[in-house]
Amino acid sequence: MTELRETCYWLDDNDIIVRTCSGWDEFALANNGGEVLSGRTIGQPIWAFIKDDNTRMWVYALLQNVRVSGKTIIRPYRCDSPEEKRFMRMEVRRETDQLISLRHRIMRSEKISQAVNIVYQPKKFVQTRLQRCSICNRLHDGEKWLDIEEFIALYNRGTIEVDYTICTDCKKNDPSL
Repeated sequence: MTELRETCYWLDDNDIIVRTCSGWDEFALANNGGEVLSGRTIGQPIWAFIKDDNTRMWVYALLQNVRVSGKTIIRPYRCDSPEEKRFMRMEVRRETDQLISLRHRIMRSEKISQAVNIVYQPKKFVQTRLQRCSICNRLHDGEKWLDIEEFIALYNRGTIEVDYTICTDCKKNDPSL
């Protein structure tokens, strides 16, 4: 993992990405994110980069809350790499009447016992897919929500096809939902 601990970007009042921080491209390249280099994200709506409706609604609620209240919102979440669990913090702040900043900071990380590649597969393309929570990163195996380590111990898969959602615990614990 790269030493960069924070990435940030700014949205205009139409939710278009208008700027990224100086380390954006470095972090994207270090995390196999060539498709989200700043030249490809600036000028695009944030919604082009969020894969599922539940997560879009969560982010939309956060953005609207900040726009209306003017108060900064901070939310913990997970954004794992294939080798690490990354415990993150997102800060959503109104900078001006027309500009919102989103800062994502890695608070800590832990090695995953076995590298695992998560592949997004929309539900229309996969008959038996797993759901992955966009906030806590747990996986739903059809019966229960499992942390990645628990999932690996039970199923021993190197590649996991998922569709994204927000789990019941995260919905219950986040006042934005």
